[in-house]
Amino acid sequence: MNVNRWLKLLAHADASGPIPTLEELLALVYAADGYTRQAAVEALAEIGDPRVLPQLLARANDWVSQVRHAARVAIESFLRDDCIDGWIAALPKLAALSRARRADHSGLLLRIEAFLARPGNLERLASVQHATSHVAARWLFAFRARHVLQAATRLSLVRDGLMSSDIGIAGAALAAARGMPPGTPRDNLLGAACLSRFAKVRAAGLRELLCSPQVSTPSLVREMCMDASPLVRSIALAAVGDDLAGVLERAAATLRSGSHTAREGAVALQLISAARPADALQACAKAIRSPAAVLRRAGYAVLWSRSAADVRSGLVLQMLSDPSAKVRRLAVDYVGRGAEPPPLAALESLAARPELLRSMLSVLVHTSPWDRLLVLLRLQARMAAPDQAATERVVQALQAWCADMTRTFVQPAARHQELLATAWPEWRACLDAGLASRIEFHLHAFGLGRST
Repeated sequence: MNVNRWLKLLAHADASGPIPTLEELLALVYAADGYTRQAAVEALAEIGDPRVLPQLLARANDWVSQVRHAARVAIESFLRDDCIDGWIAALPKLAALSRARRADHSGLLLRIEAFLARPGNLERLASVQHATSHVAARWLFAFRARHVLQAATRLSLVRDGLMSSDIGIAGAALAAARGMPPGTPRDNLLGAACLSRFAKVRAAGLRELLCSPQVSTPSLVREMCMDASPLVRSIALAAVGDDLAGVLERAAATLRSGSHTAREGAVALQLISAARPADALQACAKAIRSPAAVLRRAGYAVLWSRSAADVRSGLVLQMLSDPSAKVRRLAVDYVGRGAEPPPLAALESLAARPELLRSMLSVLVHTSPWDRLLVLLRLQARMAAPDQAATERVVQALQAWCADMTRTFVQPAARHQELLATAWPEWRACLDAGLASRIEFHLHAFGLGRST
């Protein structure tokens, strides 16, 4: 059967012979051939079932202009109040079309928004705000913020958006608040933005409030000086003025009291460190003994910034020995940025604790490739039996070493040559044959690993 022929016949209500099902037509909307897609779109328009709107909206951004035109004509035929349920189901595709840039869809989108903004349709959309996908929910929130006319309803909508757990909705709500005319409602919304769970929204809300001459914000600024986000704190501290001494005293009192949460203690420690370095060192010594990982991490970060280079290697080792992965990641980050790794013997001893192995291997990558190989081979020889997960991790590290050696030209020192010459046969026996051959290939490339 000629697919294009019966699709066109169906589109003109002159079909004869077998009639395709709706599912078959929906599949043909995504056909590789543009003529088939166009005919399928025209046929779906004739059927008039609003369930096909997602497929039509997808084809409105087709790479063939004739298909796009057919889809637009078909979509506009569904701008009827009785099709609102079909539009609700198609919201994710409508959101995608609003971001599409293959052609200018502004005219079509304006007509769709005008239809959806009718009072009855707007109320129906409001009832499904929380039942859609996050992509559709973001588009729907921005749409309602533009089209809700009642002032009280709009203020409530924007306030709820600022408190949303979705960064897209919170950002759209902030844009809606900033776009309002100056006055108390706008300032109240910007104050609500300072309570958002997202630091970017809190920072933008605080900036806007500080730029408003009608608003007095000393108490809010003092509160934001203790915000968990460094960005928000920096804005607040720049605006706190003569109240800085009071903010620092509050931070010092927080640390002295011992009744603070870990997050409050970490923020107070960072504030004291920036303004009173001498007081911070004593507080850090206490913080790194805290049972709270957040406070230990903050304490180590401040100690690192205040320590000399010869002390930092010991700090790295302390952080790598910490039971918290968050603290260990801080050490790995410092070494990755150029800090000197701990001595090999101390680093290798960390492998006795399985929970520290991953962090130790991450630091080991930043040592000499030959030191790295020797440590990994010794670990593999010791781990031949019990801990399967640790053994696999060491094997993966050896495979990564092989990959890195394809672009390494560091010559082995005399001690590396001596150790590999004597111990390689024993270590080789602990390895899988394929991995042993790959390592041996790189050893031979540097004149190592051959029996003498």
